Amino acid sequence: MKISILATIPLLLLAGCAVSPWPHYESALRCHLDGKKDECDKEYEKAIALGPKTQGLHASYGVHLLNEGKSAEATKEFDIEKANYPQYASRSISQLAQGTSAQTKSPHDSTSH
Repeated sequence: MKISILATIPLLLLAGCAVSPWPHYESALRCHLDGKKDECDKEYEKAIALGPKTQGLHASYGVHLLNEGKSAEATKEFDIEKANYPQYASRSISQLAQGTSAQTKSPHDSTSH
């Protein structure tokens, strides 16, 4: 029993050293929210390479691409999100899209005067 426990310690240590997609996802999302359009594609690509099934990542990237006028690419990202998380994707995509439209809306766009 002691041998098997000792044999698993290096595996646990290696698992702890695995690179998480979350810092890159957060960096990509921050880039998008800060309006650094040109830099964001690389940040999203890093996050996707590290965690292609990270929930919300493809939806977020899709919204970014949509804002960049890249609707075909955005649709592909939305489709990937829907394939990975069919039960959550529609809600995630709509929430991200609402947040983006609220951000880009000018205070002068109000319909009540």
